[in-house]
Order: sequence, then structure tokens, then C-alpha cells
Amino acid sequence: MSKKWLFILPWEPNFAGGVNHVVFNLINKLETNEAIKPELLIAQKSGLFGLAKTPVHYSLLANPSWNPGILGLAIYLIKSPLLLYKLHRLIASNTECVNLHYVTLDAINFVFLKKLGLFKGKIILSFHGSDLLPLKKSAGIEKWLWHYVFRNVDFMVSCSRRLSEELSEYINNPRLANKIKTIHNGVDIGQLETALVDARKSPPDISKDSKIILNVGTFQFIKGQDVLIKAFAKLKLHHKHLKLILIGFVNDHLEHCERLTSELNCKNDVVFIKNLAHESVLDYFQEADIFCLPSRREAFGIVLLEAGYYSCPVVASNVGGIPEIIDHGENGYLVPPDNVDELANAIGYLLEDSHLAKQMGKRLNEKVRKNFTWDNACSAYLELLSG
Repeated sequence: MSKKWLFILPWEPNFAGGVNHVVFNLINKLETNEAIKPELLIAQKSGLFGLAKTPVHYSLLANPSWNPGILGLAIYLIKSPLLLYKLHRLIASNTECVNLHYVTLDAINFVFLKKLGLFKGKIILSFHGSDLLPLKKSAGIEKWLWHYVFRNVDFMVSCSRRLSEELSEYINNPRLANKIKTIHNGVDIGQLETALVDARKSPPDISKDSKIILNVGTFQFIKGQDVLIKAFAKLKLHHKHLKLILIGFVNDHLEHCERLTSELNCKNDVVFIKNLAHESVLDYFQEADIFCLPSRREAFGIVLLEAGYYSCPVVASNVGGIPEIIDHGENGYLVPPDNVDELANAIGYLLEDSHLAKQMGKRLNEKVRKNFTWDNACSAYLELLSG
């Protein structure tokens, strides 16, 4: 019987967000592994989501932080026997690993199972960035419970070295340092090559005469689309036939960005594309002259890998895990976050020097192909089983 790797998500994955993207790609790679077979647990009471090859389970989890203080702990302890019994039946004896993505204190259920001798496998917590923020704000009993979890899981994985450093600084326990591992996200080379071979027609938003600056990311403040719009308005004064295309899932920052284009008199040259399927987004990477990611905070940035695969020159903020992908002046430019002038200048350099832009894109393509694939990431996860 094959061993089982149980992935856990706290939500029903109805859209291709970054965390879901990671989990699905790891599942796809494990589906080809004869020794370890993936399954997915969605921490909700019920749902309709399914995968073609991988079993999907639904189970509403609980943890002591659902209610404040001692009351929350007491309520959880009353409910926990039935919950732990259900989880024990789900995990069974052939589960080699329980791997929680976008980590919440729900992880404590699996720690208790292991403490009770009802689970013998590994517990891996995979952090993706914003899941670290509420953890840092925890206090009192909740904070103590988090540290109890850290002491009793096997590994804590972060998608960038910078995020690992943040986690280590928060935990502040040298004895647990060897549990914190960095495993970079990757790209699906097969999917990207298929999109390239398909050679679809240029998207209707792009004319052959235009120079295209592309940004892909959920419309939210941390992604910095407002900074890019301001930089674009400056660039339009000196560059004709320039277009800015912003693609992302609708969120609370969209309205502000749309209003900003009107205020800066560049509304006709900025295109907003909302809730576009990932396969269609790839068409725009192939047509873009420059990809820009002006994030205020970014744990890693898978979109930079996709831009790199298509040899698209990149300008990005020097934050989080981005410098682990972009080497400033070698395969892209890094600029300080929230700095409109430096962002505009860096984009301008690439617009004015097509040879430089092409060389940077080529170097980024080489780095992505060598270092950032899901094969690499999956192999690194599997190595943890023997660690």
C-alpha cells in the first residue's frame, strides 16, 4: 500500500490564488510518485470541490483560539475528543505526512494526535507570507499554544529565505532553528511550454504598435498597483504608444486604482483585466515588453518566475523573497517599495535599451529553468520525510 501525503487547506479553493497554486502543483508532482500518494483535506464542513485523481475530504477543524482566553480552551477541550476521533479515522495508519498550507492554529489537532500516539508520521507547516501576520499578533494563551505547536511539529517550511528569517525571529528559540526550512516555489515548465507552443493570437487589449508594461496580482494595497500607475503616468510624458495592463482578482484596492488613472489622465492607456483564468494570463506574459511587480510586501512572487520563463525583463520591489529571484542589474532591476521616481526610472531604462532588456530577460529565463521548478520543490519536500 502506498503511503499518503495529506495536504490541508483552510478554504475551498475556488480560485487560483498563490497558496492554492502551490498545493495543486505539489499534488500534481506527487501523483506521479509510486511510493507517496497525495490527498487533500479542506477544513470546512462540506463542499463540492474535487480533483480528477486525488481524493478530496472535508472536515471542519477547530482550535482553542476560536473563542478568547480560558473560555476558548475549555470549549475546544469539550469538542476535541470527537474531532480527534474523526481525524484519526481519516489519517489512518498509512499517512506519512500531514502538510498544512496557510497555517492556522488548527495544526494543534494533529500535534495532539501525535502526542496521543495516534499518528506516527511527520507534521509539516507550510507558511506563505500573510499567514505569519496574525501569528505575530497572538498573545496570552494563543501565543503559548503557537509555541507549543512549534515545539512539536517536525518542520516549518517557508517559501523564501526572508520569510524563514521572519519566522525564526518570531519563534526566537535556537533549539528549533533546524526545523525551519526554505523551499522555493516553482513554475510548471510543462504548462508554460504548452502555452508557448499553442501560440495563441495576441490578446485583444494589445496592439502591435504598443509597448506593454504588465502587472499580475490581486488588486490590494500590498501589491502596489497604485505606485505603478503613478510611475506609468510619468513615463507616458516621454514614451508614446505605451500601455499598462493590470491583471488580477478583484479586491478592495481596485476602485482606488481605477480612480487614480482618471486623476492622472492616463485612463485610456491603462487596462484593468479582472478575475482572468491562469491559462489566459500566460498569453499576456508572452506579449509584454516589461513585467513590473511593485509590491510593498511579497513573500516570494511566483509571477516573477512566469515572467522569467517567457524571458520578460523585470522591475520589482526590493522586498521579501523577491531578491532571491531577481539579481539587481543582472536579470532585472530592484527598486525601493513606494518609490514612484525610481520605479519609473528603472522601467524607462529598459524601454530605452531594448538590447539590455533582452539580455536581462534571457538571464532570468536561465535562472528560472535551473532553480525554480516544481520538480525541485517536490523533491525538497520529500527529502523532509527522511529528515
